Amino acid sequence: MILAATVATLLAANQRLPIQNIIGLTVTLAVFWWATLLIAKISGVFFKPPHFNFHFLRDYEFGLLWIVGLINARGLGKLALFRWRKTANYGLWLIALSSLLVLVEDFVSRKNLIYSVGKFLFVAMMFVAATPWWIDKKRIEPKRDFQPLFIMLLLWLW
Repeated sequence: MILAATVATLLAANQRLPIQNIIGLTVTLAVFWWATLLIAKISGVFFKPPHFNFHFLRDYEFGLLWIVGLINARGLGKLALFRWRKTANYGLWLIALSSLLVLVEDFVSRKNLIYSVGKFLFVAMMFVAATPWWIDKKRIEPKRDFQPLFIMLLLWLW
């Protein structure tokens, strides 16, 4: 299921972005995922997943879920802010709303506010670092994309 959601997410993103942006985005998110697990291993405070595996390089499912969740949270944020996409601070609002969506989903699933706020801050930094890969250089009018909504609903129900 996670592999199918990853493929669907990356194929949908490939309709809007060139393949080099998709590869750069995936690598950036994967590096931040590994950094998250490394911080969790060292500190054990904020980013420790519920079933933490110290052999995290073999646990690819959590990383794929991380990538799918973040890309689709951003897509859901774009869908929610579609009307205001031409405002001056659209990018900042998109980063904040996408991070907030991850925070709400994480808090609902774990009921641990300290962990969720720590993850919110780390996800916001991750969205800022990955922003250059999400910029489409073509001058086409964007359309509403409901695919991230469907993927996120499927993940929440799973």
